[in-house]
Amino acid sequence: MINIEQAANKKYPVPRELDGVYSRVIRDGKPVNRCFSDLTSEEQERFMQNLDKNGLMTLCKHITEVMRNIADEFDISCKETEE
Repeated sequence: MINIEQAANKKYPVPRELDGVYSRVIRDGKPVNRCFSDLTSEEQERFMQNLDKNGLMTLCKHITEVMRNIADEFDISCKETEE
């Protein structure tokens, strides 16, 4: 398992496997499977370039659902005051 301090010294995001949308990428010369949210910005762009409009829409909806589930689980909100 990679700790956050080790990952801060590396060029790749900490693998958290949050979204379940996997892509095979090369890390340190070895092929590995990583979730979309664990890819670098460049890797995410390459992944999305291979998707059609429907694929992009599906990806956006799925990432939104994952983000919403995490926010609900931990009661996270970006708003500062109650409406």
